[in-house]
Amino acid sequence: MTGNDTLNTEEMTACQENCIQEEQKSDEIKPDEAKPDEAKPDEAKPDEAKPEETKPEETKQEGYIQEKNKESTEDEHRKRIENQLERAKKKEAYETYGCELSEEGNLRTFIARRMGKSHVKDKTSCQDYCLTYVTDTCTILADADGVGSCELSDVGARLACEAVVSVVKSALGSGIEEEELVSRLLSVTFRERLVSFWVKSVMDTIPNMTGLTPEKQMEEFHKYGTTLMYAVITKKWIVAGNIGDGQILAFNDSFGINLRMHGTKQGTKVVSLLGEKCAREDFQVAKYPRDVFDGILLSTDGMYDCLNVGDLFFQYAIQLKNRFLEKGEPFQPFCFLEKGEPYKDFSRMRTFDDCSIAMALDVSSKKTDNYDAVCDSIRGRGVNKLLISRWSANCMYFFAMKEKQSLDILASMSSPALISDLKTAVLEKPIGEWSVEGMYYSEYNYNGLSALELMFSSGQLKIKRSDAEGSKKRVWDIYNRLVKLQNELKDLGFDFNSSAGFNIFVDESNLALHIRREAVSEVESNPKKTYSSGINRYFDILLGVLASENTEIPIFDIGYVSRGAKQNDQNGNPLFQIVNEDKALFIKNISTSEWKRDGGEVIKPGELLELKNETSFSIFDEKGRESEKYVYSKRIVLN
Repeated sequence: MTGNDTLNTEEMTACQENCIQEEQKSDEIKPDEAKPDEAKPDEAKPDEAKPEETKPEETKQEGYIQEKNKESTEDEHRKRIENQLERAKKKEAYETYGCELSEEGNLRTFIARRMGKSHVKDKTSCQDYCLTYVTDTCTILADADGVGSCELSDVGARLACEAVVSVVKSALGSGIEEEELVSRLLSVTFRERLVSFWVKSVMDTIPNMTGLTPEKQMEEFHKYGTTLMYAVITKKWIVAGNIGDGQILAFNDSFGINLRMHGTKQGTKVVSLLGEKCAREDFQVAKYPRDVFDGILLSTDGMYDCLNVGDLFFQYAIQLKNRFLEKGEPFQPFCFLEKGEPYKDFSRMRTFDDCSIAMALDVSSKKTDNYDAVCDSIRGRGVNKLLISRWSANCMYFFAMKEKQSLDILASMSSPALISDLKTAVLEKPIGEWSVEGMYYSEYNYNGLSALELMFSSGQLKIKRSDAEGSKKRVWDIYNRLVKLQNELKDLGFDFNSSAGFNIFVDESNLALHIRREAVSEVESNPKKTYSSGINRYFDILLGVLASENTEIPIFDIGYVSRGAKQNDQNGNPLFQIVNEDKALFIKNISTSEWKRDGGEVIKPGELLELKNETSFSIFDEKGRESEKYVYSKRIVLN
């Protein structure tokens, strides 16, 4: 585990205090504010109440003084920028600063972490943490940002990064094949183990944990909140995961793809590892082929929020790549040259927050891709603004502007599916299409709807506490519609492909599905391969349904807590509660009636029944008559 060139606490504190003192001194002189000869309003004398008439030569003199003050201010600003850039060259200005070469020899990793100005000034800890770890099989990057409102989030961030390494090493096993490892890293089981490992590490860290009441234990536990990002790089793949408001960029010299679709924060609440259902509900994961993407960048929000406009984050990654490879170290890691602006240290000029990055670069030669040719073909259709948004093995998805019209343009590696109409979804028709040199292009009007991937990443497929029952039924309805859509597609000889997540949309007014041809491929072209795993991950929180003749009650994961919310029957009476016990899922009878299994077993009020596929029970009234029979069925997995 590497936190290369990490300084000890005394060295770092002294260095950071010196840096901030220098910056504060440089900020003290502001000529446009320093006017000692100008009288303040409360110092005006009675005989000065009537202002004297201004003479033309005095007006000229004032204009000259204002111009000189402006020049002086600009000089001071330039001087501050230069001083900050000089300080950014020094390793001592960073909590963590280092690089490493992987076992395979072509992969270089870089990490850097710097305390924010506000933390240095307030003498609080740096809440970011990052590390790299190299094994014989893979290279691991981790970057975490402790939640500012949590007292011990700096410790939580460190434990989260260390948890990634421990759980990945555990997943490696002995002699595991690469494809099996990638499958494990993408699974919900891996995320559950990661969260569990972190929770246990936090609990082991809390002093006198066993002597605390459960309420006090939870109070202490919530002091360690943190976000987390990681990337595991194998021979052929980059597997990335993120929870929180940081960003992960997979990139090459031509373009980059953000893992997290929504660019801005959703309100003030930060999604973190503290969420009891976060393993299934909040983690975003993806895999990227190394023969397309030769770089991966993890950045906490301290830096990313400064660059969340257009393709600035991608430009930043390219500048880092060129600078790091030239210098052989993470030289000035938080500096960036923005068009029309001077080269600046963004960790001092644009944010008061901590900044940290973890980056891996494949330095071996790469084949040139056809990205530039694709962009030229699209611009040739009169498009004046173009930005790549999503990428898959099947197609690239661009947001475009033609004059004042917003468009979605898809560039596919194969001809779109020949589907004319669907019963289970609205089939969107392109307003223009063409092909050039083996690439197939479709131009769509921007529909204003949320794609499945965006709905998941923005929390629209979560269970809302303010409307738990309504949001549960909503998620259940959307998933059922997807199952019916897939069945219809298969009857037509098609199935979802790897771009389905950003080519299937939901009309939130009526939950109707909208789909584009690029979301599906012919089954015959690859009958053994399915890309439904991506869509399945959006619904990992949905476990199954408890159904009777009159109603369906969807069952959702309750995470690492021991008790879920109480569930009522269709008449509003208490019925059951989901319980975690000994790593198994149970349903607790909280009704006033006894339940009976088909074999005659009685489940009295307060007792538990293990919840497995096809688990069933009947409820009887006071006269011993069966009033309702429920059967539990696991979620039908899209395949």
